[in-house]
Amino acid sequence: VGTGAAATNLATTLSGREAPESEQPLASIGAASTVVELALLGGYVATSGPSTKNLVQGETGALLVGTAACLLLSLALDVASLRTPRHTPALDVLASASALAGGALLRWAVVRAGRASSADRETTLEVTKPRKNNPGWRPRTGEGPRQQS
Repeated sequence: VGTGAAATNLATTLSGREAPESEQPLASIGAASTVVELALLGGYVATSGPSTKNLVQGETGALLVGTAACLLLSLALDVASLRTPRHTPALDVLASASALAGGALLRWAVVRAGRASSADRETTLEVTKPRKNNPGWRPRTGEGPRQQS
């Protein structure tokens, strides 16, 4: 949603086709979606334990920091745009470009971390090991193997 709003905002601003009535809604959508995206990303990293190792370390960790920086900049510029009484196209362009860069960095980090994660057999075995509150793939006690019909 955030990158879609940013792309729309950027395209309309650069083409000169922006409508005054669309400025505030796009900035509001951009700000709200950025807050949600940052909260979800932070929640994922905070609750996923060792399975985030390949996402938060090394090159992908740097990409993740870049993601956060771009999204925070985009959020600040969207809020500034909403609070400024006079419309400033430069704020729209910078906010949109920053949101798009943050989205691209996040996607690149996830792809890179996925590749590293798939090659990290030991961590995969560790994080998928059955535990008390997470029985894994085996049947629960009292259940037999599932029959296919």
